[in-house]
Amino acid sequence: MLVSPLYYEPIVNVNNKIAIPKMRKSSPASRSRDVAICGAGLALTAALVRRWDHWLNASHHHERAFPRKDGRGVEVYGSSRPRSLRDLARGLLPCLAWLAALDLAVCRPLTRDAASRFFVLHTLANLVVSLSSLPDMLRSMRDPVAEPLGPCNVLPVYMIPSLFIYHLTVFKDVPLDEWIHHILFGAGIGGAGLFL
Repeated sequence: MLVSPLYYEPIVNVNNKIAIPKMRKSSPASRSRDVAICGAGLALTAALVRRWDHWLNASHHHERAFPRKDGRGVEVYGSSRPRSLRDLARGLLPCLAWLAALDLAVCRPLTRDAASRFFVLHTLANLVVSLSSLPDMLRSMRDPVAEPLGPCNVLPVYMIPSLFIYHLTVFKDVPLDEWIHHILFGAGIGGAGLFL
């Protein structure tokens, strides 16, 4: 029988020993409610990602000309880098609002502790990243030489640092290793994805 980690009490470190989590008692009605909440969150996320991608990419798309290596003119490629603080805000603020809405509507009702709440939120954010980057991945697999050039979906590049920002600003008692991870990966990878 598979048991969801959502139904466990948090693990507590007592005298350098890890306490085995106790399973939360739940009725079939509460499990059905939890499944319905998860299903609604997943369905809403999947339905909105495509529209969100289109809106965000349209507001970020611009073309850049690069000299050809053979010296015969220039090649024009689309780019999706933010050109201003307005573009940056247009990318980050909706991601942060989406994470807050999911946290309030899905994560808090389903979980009993902050760690589980963050992992559920992280999973839903990863769903957005995966659904958004899937078309680019498939195109790159079909034509690995030419397809990586030009514009791409920028939603994943905004969602990842937004999740890290949200975790560090909204959750209490975030361990030092999480701070280091979020700063290195959020600023390092997120910054490289946005500006390089």
